[in-house]
Formats: sequence, C-alpha cells, structure tokens
Amino acid sequence: MKFWNGKMASGGNDGNLMIWDTESFEVDTQVNFGGLIRAIDHNDNCTLVGLRDGSIKFFENDNIENMNTLMESHADGEIWGLDLLDDGTIITSADDNSIMRLNPD
Repeated sequence: MKFWNGKMASGGNDGNLMIWDTESFEVDTQVNFGGLIRAIDHNDNCTLVGLRDGSIKFFENDNIENMNTLMESHADGEIWGLDLLDDGTIITSADDNSIMRLNPD
C-alpha cells in the first residue's frame, strides 16, 4: 500500500492496482497488471509497480494508458545464458523458458 495527497494505492494477487480516494473511499482508478503486485511507490505524478516476476512498470497518473516497463526479469529458477553484444545489449535465458533482451537505451 502507498499513501499520498488523500489517495491510497493497493494491489495484490489478482494483479489489480486500485487507487482510492481516502475521503470518499471510492476507487478512482483500477489497472490490471496481469500478475501479482509486490510493491507500489508514487512520486509527484508517477506511479511505479513492482510485480512478482521481477518487472517494474510505471505510468503517469493522468495518462494511465501510456504504461511503460522500466525493467523486466526472469520469473523462475536460474539464469542459464548471458551474452553482451557489441552495442551494449544484454541477452539472457533462464529456467522460465524465456529469452530477454535489454537494450542500453
């Protein structure tokens, strides 16, 4: 949970982030992240959400449709492969049967 300026954000196993008005106790905003929410933070007009799979997503509160991924991670087991390309791109593979690419931009 996170509190700021009369708002409270909560999230959990259902993947829903709920932003509540603490005066009316009504939901102002609901966003589904599709995975277990582990952490919530807020700064100025930006909300960050950390998910169980290791990803961190953020959005500006006045533009929720424009959600961005700050970081992705493997969700399960060990990292099996790691490579660094000449342009600085990092590629990993893991037990979760996925390959991830992190560009230096």
